[in-house]
Amino acid sequence: MAKKSRPRVKQLVDRLESGKLSMRNFVRQVTRAGVPKSGISGMMGKSKAAPSLTKNLVRTGVVVKIEEIKKSGGTLVHGTIKPEAVSFAQTVRSGPWTLESKATALEVSSKTGVETVPKDGIIEVKKSQAIVLKNAGARPIRYVARQPLWEPDAYVYGYKGQKIAGSEMWFELKTSDTDKKTRPMYNVISSGGSGNFVLATVEPGTETLRCYYTDSDYVVTGLTGTGTITIQAKSAKRIKAIARGRDVKIAKKEIFSIANDGSDSLVVEIRSVTSRYWSPDSSYFDVGKSKFAPGSEIYFEFVIPT
Repeated sequence: MAKKSRPRVKQLVDRLESGKLSMRNFVRQVTRAGVPKSGISGMMGKSKAAPSLTKNLVRTGVVVKIEEIKKSGGTLVHGTIKPEAVSFAQTVRSGPWTLESKATALEVSSKTGVETVPKDGIIEVKKSQAIVLKNAGARPIRYVARQPLWEPDAYVYGYKGQKIAGSEMWFELKTSDTDKKTRPMYNVISSGGSGNFVLATVEPGTETLRCYYTDSDYVVTGLTGTGTITIQAKSAKRIKAIARGRDVKIAKKEIFSIANDGSDSLVVEIRSVTSRYWSPDSSYFDVGKSKFAPGSEIYFEFVIPT
């Protein structure tokens, strides 16, 4: 499969780099091409021209932290909707769910119009019912949702007439639901059913949260743009350049961050050397003052690919 995928993946990276392919369509078509567990590295060849990516990732202003409810097998979502949040629809196909908030500025709408919020603040959402959450006030609104276990194919989002699969959504990591700093954005992409790996878009002047992994060594490969990776191993610090086709190996438990010092977006692939699947429980992120929290405790902002 890798040999058949190689020409196709190289063409897709070229089109992404030149701005002829949106990030959403890049993720969709790379998945269809059947990328092996080894990832995109070694399939893309040399750059044809300076990068000129399209700017088509929209931060929504909706920040969540997701917890797995082990007894019921569901998901507990702690959400915050900022006053300037972008309105978008969300649909859960795998079952009904509930949303709880007593904020009077919260507006919940569906195809039938604006939903009436009960006095207890608990809204019952039917299976496959699309709803839109809107903050009509001047302060952040917090809510709690109890949903089925998150599976990308079971969640669909809607934005300006477009239907977006859960697997196509991006997210920006946050240290808290009040974190206002602009950070890089991530997407978890499938390796043809044999595992997954992570794509990250690092915009000029931004840097990822410092992080480390406990399950495996990792490799960061540049797809487009240029930047640097800072690796902290014990008392020594190393700074590595990253660019298209260049691999940087990160040993297990080494702390690293990726920064963009170029003029256009840096896109990288992050993949495990031995583990099939990226797991939030084996990923740790610096949430401030060198305190590292597991991925399951990290907040993230929904980012819509258009």
